[in-house]
This record gives sequence, C-alpha cells and structure tokens, in this order.
Amino acid sequence: MPGVGDGTLPDLPERWRWTRLDDVAEIARGITPPGKQEWNPADVDVSCLRVANVQCGRLDLDDVRTVRLPPSRAEAVRLRAGDALLTGGGSIDSLGRGWIWEEQLPHCVLNSHLFRVRITAHQLHPVLLAWHANGFGRQWCHRNATQSVGPASISLARLRRMPVPFAPVDEQHHLVAVVQAHTTALNAASAAAERALVVAGRLRRNLLERAFTGHLSPPLSPSGQQEFVL
Repeated sequence: MPGVGDGTLPDLPERWRWTRLDDVAEIARGITPPGKQEWNPADVDVSCLRVANVQCGRLDLDDVRTVRLPPSRAEAVRLRAGDALLTGGGSIDSLGRGWIWEEQLPHCVLNSHLFRVRITAHQLHPVLLAWHANGFGRQWCHRNATQSVGPASISLARLRRMPVPFAPVDEQHHLVAVVQAHTTALNAASAAAERALVVAGRLRRNLLERAFTGHLSPPLSPSGQQEFVL
C-alpha cells in the first residue's frame, strides 16, 4: 500500500519466502472501553489488557483492569490460545512489541491500543511470529508509525502489510523446539547463577559478622598449630 516502507528485507534460508502479515493471519484492533453508562445487569466483567501488560517476549499480568461488556460482544472479541498480541500505540519504544496469549486468564479482551493477530489455517507458528515482531517487526513498525507531539501509533491497514518470513511447516516446528530448548537451559543456568550469588552474599555477611565479633579462629601455621599475631 502507498506510504508503507519495508526497507531492505534480509535474505532468507532456502525454501523460505517473504509474505505479508494479512496473508497468514487475521488482524483486529482491540476494543474501545465503554464510558460511563447506565448499569446493565446482563453485562459481564472481563479482563482487558492494555499496552503495559504486553511486553517484549512476555506478558505482565500483575495489574489487569476489567471492563463490562454485553455477553455477545465479550465473546466475539475474547482472546484465544495462540493469539499473538502486538502493541499498536504508546511511546515509540513500545510500538510493535508483543507475545503469545496462552489462556493465562479465563476471559480476556484487548483495548484499542493493542492488536490481536490470529494465524489462519495453522500456516505460521505464532511463537515465530512473535519473535519476528519483537525484532525486525518492531523496526518496521517504527519506520511506518504515525507520531505527532505525543504517542506514536500504527494503523491496522499498515500493520496488515508488515513483511513476515514464511518457512515450511516442518522447519517452523523444529526451529521453535530448538530455540525453546536453548532458552530453557539458559533460564535454568541463569536461575542457578542467581541462587549462587545469594548464597555467596550470605556467606560473605556471615564471615564479616564473625570477623568483627571475634569469632574467627586464627589461621593454622604449616606445623598445624595456631599462629598468634602480637
């Protein structure tokens, strides 16, 4: 479409090809939260994610707000497992980041600053899409964003034209499995290192406490007897 700049697309491995996001997924913008209105007992409370909840490679669900919607509307826009969530508004640094929805909450929708990307016909692994969105995709969104004095945004029409690398399905699943295995090992090593640092910190504090309270024994001489320094 006019006004969309792809820049230089990286070379792809053999059998891979570039396609457009709307060729492999259905993209929809989140809802505009309803304003103050007369209470309707038939409406239901649903969780509603905002930009702060969708981080790069993870979802932060510690503070999720709720909105009231008619049941039919809430069901029509609810998230499904495997949906990729991408930010479409906010600061330029936050634009385009995202991750995968995995039914972390029982019933959830998005506000209008977020996009739901739902892969069609299982053509593309959603995790691959999210990884791509957090790398090349974010740079592409920054290039094609609209920004006035305040927040930046990207339109639904432009996001649909984002270039996406498309690999054979068997390669997609193999790649995701390999990367996730390495990520799991890396996370385990990182957690072990953090635990070791905590233990080392405790040992150092205990050692200093014993030193300052005179509870450390003097060192042994080569003959095995304690040495006393006058």
